[in-house]
Amino acid sequence: MSVEVLMPKLGLTMTEGVVDKWYKAVGDPVKDGEVVASISSEKLSYDVEAESAGELLAIYTQEGEEVPVKTPIGLIGEHGEAASAAPASDASAESVASAPAVEVTPANATPAATPANSTGRVFASPLARRLAKENNFELSAISGSGANGRVTKRDVLSFKPAPAVAATEAAATPTQTITVGGLSGLRKIIARNMRQSLASTAQLTIMAKADITELLALRKELKAKTADDLPSQVWSLNILLVKAVAKALQDHPEMNARYDGNSLQQLDFINVGVATSLADGLIVPNIKDAGSKSLAQIQQDFARITSAAKNGEAPQADLMDGTFTITNLGSAGVEYFTPILNYPEVGILGVGGFVTNLALVDEQVVPQTKLPLSLTFDHQIIDGQPAAEFLQTIRYYLENPYLLLA
Repeated sequence: MSVEVLMPKLGLTMTEGVVDKWYKAVGDPVKDGEVVASISSEKLSYDVEAESAGELLAIYTQEGEEVPVKTPIGLIGEHGEAASAAPASDASAESVASAPAVEVTPANATPAATPANSTGRVFASPLARRLAKENNFELSAISGSGANGRVTKRDVLSFKPAPAVAATEAAATPTQTITVGGLSGLRKIIARNMRQSLASTAQLTIMAKADITELLALRKELKAKTADDLPSQVWSLNILLVKAVAKALQDHPEMNARYDGNSLQQLDFINVGVATSLADGLIVPNIKDAGSKSLAQIQQDFARITSAAKNGEAPQADLMDGTFTITNLGSAGVEYFTPILNYPEVGILGVGGFVTNLALVDEQVVPQTKLPLSLTFDHQIIDGQPAAEFLQTIRYYLENPYLLLA
């Protein structure tokens, strides 16, 4: 009996996904649990595994095409079994059986490049039709690469219209949409997310320095005193930063929120994301319920999620449901920068490299270490004064480090 391969739903906010690559071709044998395709959503990429053994009978969604979640993208069954057509719905994968036929009347004398059936209609998927309309492209001028010449999303994105013979005052400028071409995999996801973040929010960055002289002294003392009981990583600056941010979010719950342009969610759980650099990009695994955890528990979670991320083994749960993000460029010698919001979160903290200088304190010259902090926030939701107060609270915890032990 055949089993459909579905576009998975990765998290509550995912509504559609892109098929990045098929690892099997129609007719190839498939083992139960074997990876058959990779897909990507707005936040991450994911390998789709077969839920039964057999043969790949059909591919409904081609590489580069985007479909809603829970849509069949392929079909696995027994050898010789007849492959059914993709389910007939406006949300199904791009196939002749499911994609409604659209009759297009050319607006000028340009010959149609897309094969049409005997009725003169042009076949195109719903997504391809929408993209063509947004860019003022004539579907009849686009060569379709799908079955029976159907026009796919990839065809529309790669289409270059011929220069017009004569421009008219009525000619419309193509609408710009948040689509990304020429990229794939994780890089494509990052590009889409960054453009969506900048297009959907009003981002403002404020900066300050925290005096971490006492924090570094306390860290040195605690590392020596707890050497037999706790790993030294518990007292790393990253762990102390996560704790300070979590406590500040408890004091300023308005910063622990998400805004997607339609609804504002102020959350009662604190999941602190840690931006983790990979060879081909950046992902943000989360320390769940950071506000209720000790430094030792935060350190254990930090080590696990960052190690899994760097090894390409981060589970979906680690990458979903973040409420605030920290990104640290201190090791690169950066002081201040303007981090981009991890949309739909309303705040992100950029951390630079600390610098030690001599300062005059109580008529004595002493070394003083300052840590640069850059807070980006969504000015649609957070005004400058409360954002500044939140940043001051982070500074307060870093400058009074014994409070981080509570």
